[in-house]
Amino acid sequence: MILIKFGEAQSSMDSSAPPSFLCPINQEVMRDPVTCADGHSYERASIELWLATHNTSPKTGAQLPNKALTPNHALRNAIEEWLSANFKLVPRSAVTFDEQALAHGSFKSVHRGTLQGRSEPIAVSRMRMGGSCEEEAKTLVKLGRHPDLVRYFGLCTEGPDQLLLTELAQYGSLDHFLESHEGQVTLQHKLKMLEQICAGMIAIVALALIHRDLATRNILVFVFDASNPAATRVKITDFGLSVDRLYQTHAYGAQNEDVPFRWMPPEALKKRRFTEKSDVWAFGVTAWELLTDGEVPYGFIASTEAVAERVCGGERLTRPGECPDALWALLQRMWAERPAHMRWCRSAHLCRGGGSSRRPPHTSEPTYRGTWGTWGRAAGGCCGGGPGNAGR
Repeated sequence: MILIKFGEAQSSMDSSAPPSFLCPINQEVMRDPVTCADGHSYERASIELWLATHNTSPKTGAQLPNKALTPNHALRNAIEEWLSANFKLVPRSAVTFDEQALAHGSFKSVHRGTLQGRSEPIAVSRMRMGGSCEEEAKTLVKLGRHPDLVRYFGLCTEGPDQLLLTELAQYGSLDHFLESHEGQVTLQHKLKMLEQICAGMIAIVALALIHRDLATRNILVFVFDASNPAATRVKITDFGLSVDRLYQTHAYGAQNEDVPFRWMPPEALKKRRFTEKSDVWAFGVTAWELLTDGEVPYGFIASTEAVAERVCGGERLTRPGECPDALWALLQRMWAERPAHMRWCRSAHLCRGGGSSRRPPHTSEPTYRGTWGTWGRAAGGCCGGGPGNAGR
């Protein structure tokens, strides 16, 4: 069952849910609407729970003549049409997928599949243990089409396991790609990838979202040509931990939540407090992974608790062997306890235009450890960095 909170639906849809689709009791989109004796419609489970302890209308407060409930089929059909149009709900009969998984995660497995009406294969994320991918689907709908973010095809809620349908990457995740293509991924390939990852993060933060799980395992490789780094194409995926910070400066995660300790900044490790800064920090760790050909961050430390203790104590990752000077300076600023104010656009510029370390003109725009626009330009400027920017 899809339960979409009205406020979340407004922020993740191009058009908000019509008020008549919302249950007056919990303000969630109804899936099994029934009409009460007061003439208003409610979600069946919510109104039944109300009537177990009340004899009055939850909407008007008036005394009810009886507690009879009548299914509202017309409203239900209208809601289903709206959900299908906005969430791209797909019937189970339109989806097929291989039983053998391409990859496994904590809560889902990813399979190669097909979707009726599409000629090319798709990726089918199959939730396990009754898990839900509805929040991730809402995030993908909100993000829309972007060349540096994985494309969303639909959501299937029929059957025992929910299915999230997205485009299939020919080469799979970046962490596995680096392992299987050892020695083939040059510095120019890597810098191109960083530029595209940064561009994707600019799109994410522009919509007031925090990814919270940026890492090479959540980057997909779609195009790779060993002789042509410019042809490289990667995209950000897996928005299962993402949160919406609309009208807020930060968001909090649950204490018992499964979080990526090795990619988290001190404030997130200490307080589970996530902001755009958290994703900036994780981008730096992701860049480190890429530049080291897929090494595990703090891989010499077995315990995640010990990693957290060292990071909060000031320890940082060491410089990768082929990291350009300008990019290394950038990563250090991303991991600073009291980062210098710097606009994100400068990051992508550094990877694209030769690794220049000149500061941009003063700006009064809001900054964190930087805004993604600045880091994006800086990450881009290193792509043209010649021998003078080679790492030590």
